[in-house]
Amino acid sequence: MNGKISTWGNSLALRIPRDYAQTLGLSSDTPVTLELSQGGLLIRPARQRPSLDDLLRGVTPELIGGEEAWGQAQGQEEW
Repeated sequence: MNGKISTWGNSLALRIPRDYAQTLGLSSDTPVTLELSQGGLLIRPARQRPSLDDLLRGVTPELIGGEEAWGQAQGQEEW
């Protein structure tokens, strides 16, 4: 499929055909990465970093465990 580069303000813009956008899960304002590759331009959806809430969602008290007994103080530790 062929495309055309257009001017958008001080930048250049490329229209992405709807079928391609749907296949890649792209929509307006989707972050992408741009990379020069073998004389061309490679455009990929940017990896989304998970939020802290997403990372902690599966953490339960059972997974955290409790305190560990390390025995009597051996030096001048304050227990």
